[in-house]
Amino acid sequence: MKITLLSIALTLFSFQLFAFASQTNSQPESLAISHAKTWLQVIDAGNYSESWEKAAPFFQSQLSQANWDSALTKARSPLGAVVSRIKLSSKAYSSLPGVDDGEYLIIQFQTDFKNKKNVTETLTLSKTEETWLPIGYFIR
Repeated sequence: MKITLLSIALTLFSFQLFAFASQTNSQPESLAISHAKTWLQVIDAGNYSESWEKAAPFFQSQLSQANWDSALTKARSPLGAVVSRIKLSSKAYSSLPGVDDGEYLIIQFQTDFKNKKNVTETLTLSKTEETWLPIGYFIR
């Protein structure tokens, strides 16, 4: 009887550890996705300069604020307002080409705009000490 109770207790304990580990692993990704959506809303509102300011220093070092504003104006203006945006995928990486090793998350969204449907937005985020910051944004 003692062995059975010990076995049940260990089984329950292992399920609790697994549940805690799963929850712990999903929380950073959930937080990163929340930051990504907030950053994209800044772009959706047409605040391109603000989105540049809220990006990671690496992102800012790759293009000037004026070039970012110009690129987004050309890419986003013809599309019109965002109608819907759903997360297609997200994948964590510890290394990516051209950047130091660290914590990265690449998130893809399917976005429908007023003037164009089924657009794929790809946002790459980098984990800093405080938060997740964008280091790349691509729209197709």
